[in-house]
Amino acid sequence: MALTAGELHAAARSSLGSPLAGLGFRRVAKTRMASWVRVEGDRWLLLWFQPHRWNGVQSAGFRFTVELRLAAQPVLYSAGPVARLPELLSGEDRETLRQMENQTLARIPPPDRAYLRTLSASMRPTLLADWKPRLQPYRNDEDVWFRIADRPDLEALLAFIARVLPEAIDRFLAKHRDSPLGAALVPGTAAWGRLVATFNDGPGARIWAEVQESSDHADALDEAVALWGEVFGEWLADEGHALAPTSMDELQRALHLAED
Repeated sequence: MALTAGELHAAARSSLGSPLAGLGFRRVAKTRMASWVRVEGDRWLLLWFQPHRWNGVQSAGFRFTVELRLAAQPVLYSAGPVARLPELLSGEDRETLRQMENQTLARIPPPDRAYLRTLSASMRPTLLADWKPRLQPYRNDEDVWFRIADRPDLEALLAFIARVLPEAIDRFLAKHRDSPLGAALVPGTAAWGRLVATFNDGPGARIWAEVQESSDHADALDEAVALWGEVFGEWLADEGHALAPTSMDELQRALHLAED
């Protein structure tokens, strides 16, 4: 199916709004993303859906993940420890997820041969590996993404996510309730400018190009900047930093994409 990020967020909001309200969550303000927040002591527990950055017409299904963060502020880019839902699952639920993925892969057509001929011989095996069923259990440290081929897949995964979230949240909090929030990088500072330039010229170059190409379209720009912020935040964490609490408008202004 040709699913868009916007359709994923809309379906997740519709399916999980009630279960998450029952767990004490409310929607994160001023964002179109499927994202929720609740008070957790003197911190905030955030939860949001994140599409895979390389979803496309030649990918093996549409992939996404669900991320949790324990933060200082109720905004998506606040500093704090983060984890993806699949790593918080029990062994039994990870096995269920593996079986669901294999069922999905069995229904996804292989990539177009004409497209394969445009790739180098070294790249083709890497692409085709995405269509191979997973025969071994996921490793505990493996970065697993949810994968869908059609609307029924999405509905089944959203039901699965609703079921496993309560225990996953408990595991996340047990590990991170007392974790330090980390030093926050503030947009507009000299350090911000240096790190953004390094990221946009290196690991974030492709995503930054998508942000610039989307700058004339409000919805596309929000989606592109949200992706940029997520990947930049992951890169910052690897560099020993964290992004300060920043709204989408503030982030766009810091990137010189919106009027003051």
